[in-house]
Formats: sequence, structure tokens, C-alpha cells
Amino acid sequence: MPALKNPKWELMAYAMAGGSNQREAYRVGKLKFDRASASRMFRKPEMIARIAEIQAERAHNERQVGMQSATEAAVDRAWVLRHLKHNALAAMRGHPLHDRTGDVLLDKEGNPRYSKPDHTAAAKSLELIGRDLGMFIQRTEIGGPGDFERMSDTELQAELVTVAERIGIPLDALKQLTQQPVEEDEDA
Repeated sequence: MPALKNPKWELMAYAMAGGSNQREAYRVGKLKFDRASASRMFRKPEMIARIAEIQAERAHNERQVGMQSATEAAVDRAWVLRHLKHNALAAMRGHPLHDRTGDVLLDKEGNPRYSKPDHTAAAKSLELIGRDLGMFIQRTEIGGPGDFERMSDTELQAELVTVAERIGIPLDALKQLTQQPVEEDEDA
């Protein structure tokens, strides 16, 4: 979509895409703020589309910069996982203790002494590794509270298929989901 024909509208779209509220966007566009007019303005399809396009461009640019920075720093997925593993192991073991001169403190047998383990840091590293490996299911509620309790089993299954298609679950997996019989809850 090209820039909006009205330059003031274009400035306002950039302001909204950057996180400004309607009043601030009107100020950027040098227009007098009126709540009703602002509401109508930002509900216009061309304004909604332009704001979404600007946000998408910015997100794309940020991803490109992030990828370039990671490449320049020689950071990739393997590097991150390797260092998360190192952090998890170090946090579970503890860190070597040093004296004032920087020498490692030794116990009576000559082995290095370690601080107490940091279980919180270890758990966080392990959680991040597990997420990357797909070991955890992230559950998010789709719809409002109570939207699904009023639906029949057939309606729920149809909604499941719609949502699954929207998030990109393959068709063969969808067929398996829809062919499985719905189990009755024994407590009900």
C-alpha cells in the first residue's frame, strides 16, 4: 500500500504505528483533537491498513537488524543452546570460590571449593532449552471467557478445525484430530 494521499494522515498513521494514542497522533498531524472525529479517523479501512503495514515494515526491519547483529556477533541457535547448557550446569554446581588475590580456594583434598548452587538460574536455563526443543506446550486461551462452554461438541470440533488451520497445523494432523471420538467426562 502506498503512503496515504493526505500527508497529515500519513504522519498520524506513523504516530499510531509507533505506539502513540489518538490524541498524540492528532498533535503530530497538526489537527485539532476531537474524540469522535479521532475515533472515526482511526476506524477508516485505509488508516487501519496503513498502520498495520507500517508496523509490519518496522517488525521486518527489526528482525533484519537482529539477524545481522547476530551474524556479526557469530551468535546462532547452537551457540545459544551451548551456553544455556553451560549456565545450567554451572548454576547447579555453583561457582568456584576465589581468594582476594584471585586464586581458586581449595578444600582439604586440594579440590576447588564452590558456592551454593543457584537452582533458580539453573531452572531458567533448562526451561529455555526445553522451550527451544519443543518440550513444553504453551497454552493460550482463544476467545473470551465462556465462549466455548455454550458450544455443542460438533461446534467445538468445527472451531478447533478453524483455529488449527489459522495457526498452520497440517491437514493430515487436522484429520486425525477430527476423527478421534470425543471422550465423555466420567465426573460429569
